[in-house]
Amino acid sequence: MRSLLLLLLLPMTTGSLPKVYGCQGGSVFFSNADHFNLSCDINNTKRLHKEENGNVKIVKLEKGDSTCFSSRNITLEVKDDCQRPITLCPGQGEEVSVQCDYSDEFKAVNKYFCKAEGEFQCKEILPKTMSIKVQTNKDYGIYWCGFNHSSHIVLIQKVWIQNVPVESQTLEVGQNLTFKCNYSGSSGVQHICKGPLQYCQHMLNTTQPRNGRYCMEDAKQNQTLTINIKILNKQDQGLHWCYSESSDRTLKIHSKLNLTFDISKDWLPQPVNIVMYFAGVLMVMLVSLGTWKYLSSRNPREGQKREEVNIYEEIQRRPLEPNSFSSTYVTATHPSTALQYSTISFKANSDERCVVGSPKDADYPVLKAAPCPPHEASPTGPATRRSSSLSEEQFANLTQQD
Repeated sequence: MRSLLLLLLLPMTTGSLPKVYGCQGGSVFFSNADHFNLSCDINNTKRLHKEENGNVKIVKLEKGDSTCFSSRNITLEVKDDCQRPITLCPGQGEEVSVQCDYSDEFKAVNKYFCKAEGEFQCKEILPKTMSIKVQTNKDYGIYWCGFNHSSHIVLIQKVWIQNVPVESQTLEVGQNLTFKCNYSGSSGVQHICKGPLQYCQHMLNTTQPRNGRYCMEDAKQNQTLTINIKILNKQDQGLHWCYSESSDRTLKIHSKLNLTFDISKDWLPQPVNIVMYFAGVLMVMLVSLGTWKYLSSRNPREGQKREEVNIYEEIQRRPLEPNSFSSTYVTATHPSTALQYSTISFKANSDERCVVGSPKDADYPVLKAAPCPPHEASPTGPATRRSSSLSEEQFANLTQQD
C-alpha cells in the first residue's frame, strides 16, 4: 500500500519541479551536475563541457535541448523568443551603457554580466553597472547578460562590442555621396542602414540594391560594396552602417561612416528650393507686367471717351454767297436712337426758309420747304443743324420732287 502511494506521488513531484529558463543561442552553467542525465546527441557535440569539479556547461542552446536534459531537482526549458543580440561600436576612450532586455521570466532573479573568455568561460564584470569604458583593444569582444542562481548561471543575451574604424565625410547639401564597404569573411545578405545602431533605419541590401536616391554595386570577387546616395539633404546626416547578420541574429559590422555637412554654407537653398524661388519671382514679374499693360491700355481709352463727349462747337452765322455750297459740321450731344428727322436751315433771297425731312422712308426722307419757326431760325439752337447755301433753282427742284 505504501509503495503504491509513492508511485502515485512521484509524477506529481516531478511535474512541480522548478524550471531553468534558457535562451536559444545562450548558455547554461550547472554546479555539481554529476546527477544530471543528458541524452540525445548533445554528448557528442562541442556544445557540452564537463569539468572535474562536477560542473556541466551547455553553450549555444537549441530548442531540442529541453528534452535531452533530466534531473531529480530541476527541468530545463529553452525559449526561442528571447531578445536579439546587442551590437555596439564605440571608439577607444568612449564609454557605453549596456541595456539588457529581461523578459518576465528573468526579472525576479539576480542579474549577471560577464565577458566571454573562450567558449565555456565568462568572467563576471564587477561592479554590476552594465557600463563599459573602452580603453584598450582588450575591452572589445563578446559580453553576456544573464542571471545567477545558487545552483546555476544562465546567459540569455549576447553583447558584441566591436572595433570598427570610422570613416568621416563632410559634404554640402545637394551633393552626392559615395563610400565603400568591404565584407571579407562574411556570407549571406549584406545590409546598409542609417542612425543609431540599435534602432537603425534600413536603406539597402544586396537583394534590393536600389531604393530611391540610394543604390549599391556589389563586386563579389573583391567582396566590396560601393554605396551611392544622390542629392543629399539634411536628413542624411549622421551614422551609416554596413553589416551582415548571422544565423543567431548577431550583427557583424563591416564599416561605419559618419556624414556631416558644412554649416558655413547652410544659407544656400537646396536645388529644389532654388527652382521654386526663381519660379515664384518670375510669376510675380509676369503678373505685375500683365496688370501694368492692362491698366495702361484701359485708362487712355476711358479718358478719350470722356473728352469726346464733353467737347462741342457751335456754328458761327455768316453771309451766304449765291451759287455756292458749303457745309459746316458740329459736335453735339450723343444722338438718340429715336431721332426720326433732321432740319436743314438755309437762306434764299431775303426769305428765311427751312427744309424739313419727313420720315416717309427711313432710307430716302422727303424734304419740304417751309417758313422757319422763330426758335429754329437761329443756327445756335439746341438741335443739331447742317447749314447750307442753295440757289433758287436747287430749292425749286427740291420742292417739285415733293
